[in-house]
Amino acid sequence: SGLAAPFVFAGGGNVYPGGGTCGVSLPASGTCTIIIWYQPTVAGVQSDQVNITFNDGAIAGQISSLPVQGNGQSPALLTISNANYDYGTKATGSTTNFTFTVTNTGAATASAMTAGGLAAPFSYAGGTCGLTLAAAGTCTVIVAFSPTGTGLLSDTIDISYNNGVSATNSSNGIAGTGATPALLTISGGATFDYLSHALGSDTDVTFTITNLGGVAATTMSGSMAGPYSFDTGSFPGSGTCTATLAGGGTTCTLVVRYHPLTAAIHNSQIDITYNDGAAAQTASRPVTGTGITPALVTISDAGYNYGAQANGTTSFKTFTLTNTGTATATALAGAGLAAPFEFAGGSNAFPGGGTCGLTLAGGATCTVVVKYFPTVAGAHSDTIDITYNNGVSGGQTSSNNIFGTGQAPATLVISNANYDYGSKAVG
Repeated sequence: SGLAAPFVFAGGGNVYPGGGTCGVSLPASGTCTIIIWYQPTVAGVQSDQVNITFNDGAIAGQISSLPVQGNGQSPALLTISNANYDYGTKATGSTTNFTFTVTNTGAATASAMTAGGLAAPFSYAGGTCGLTLAAAGTCTVIVAFSPTGTGLLSDTIDISYNNGVSATNSSNGIAGTGATPALLTISGGATFDYLSHALGSDTDVTFTITNLGGVAATTMSGSMAGPYSFDTGSFPGSGTCTATLAGGGTTCTLVVRYHPLTAAIHNSQIDITYNDGAAAQTASRPVTGTGITPALVTISDAGYNYGAQANGTTSFKTFTLTNTGTATATALAGAGLAAPFEFAGGSNAFPGGGTCGLTLAGGATCTVVVKYFPTVAGAHSDTIDITYNNGVSGGQTSSNNIFGTGQAPATLVISNANYDYGSKAVG
């Protein structure tokens, strides 16, 4: 007797001996058992006393007592961090791990802990949790997301345990989206041709990078060999690319320079390395270009002399310009002439009625016409200057000195002005 909640004889009804072996008598030196349940409903220390009354063979009403005590605690309660965690969009074929923290917010130890509830593409991948977790303790569970198909996928982490009272469980929803891996392409066709350019020249081309995949390309970088380089010296040159390019057709640019130093065909390849979300990959674009010697324009009839010429007269001379280089000379223009020399045709304008234009292909010729028209006696000289771009830089000049001498016009004098023969016989 003497028991009150939360201490009771086991078996229901709080009836002695609570399912034990004791009866109404106990032989000398004998033993028997009683079973007492402790069933706390509030936190804190509780105590009571078990009283066993008996007749000792002489006097009834003898009592044997045993104090009992217990400490009520709140049951174990496990929580899982990062509720409804979303792994985001990940490439098919990739694996992404995330560590969840399990915390026992109750006062009792959680026992018989097991994890379940996951199916592909989610799986358990480790952690520190074991079979028990003390009050206020934490442990970790690592869950991997390994999509093999595209689209939204979801599952539930389920941790079952005994909270000190009964079996229960704690759950956390998780989700992730599978997408096709990043796939980079580089513009420029099967092989991009820079065409022909003068040795020492710089030719810059902007290429467009497109990500046709469903996830971002990461750790992007670029390289190439030969007379090709990024125009600023490093990836992506003066383009817009960075180390990451989002998927879904997103684009960026890079600028690649061709700088030939030898007269030859130069073949190379632009390589863009990146991670497609699952593995390292490389996108490539073959390139070619031809280095040629710069334009070099010469003028015929070096040091040409128009000779002596009467003042007031005009003579013309056709000079031949030859491009002895391979590159085309561009921005051809003539200068340097002043009276009594000028380009023919009026206005002293290049090419003075000749055949030259703004360009002159490698190995080609054209003509300019220069006239000499002295008005005063004496020696005259000037310089024909032909300026052009040689395929590397502008401001190139080819020159030819020209000479002439102005003289007074010829004057005939007849002697014996108004000469009279006098009177003479006929015959």
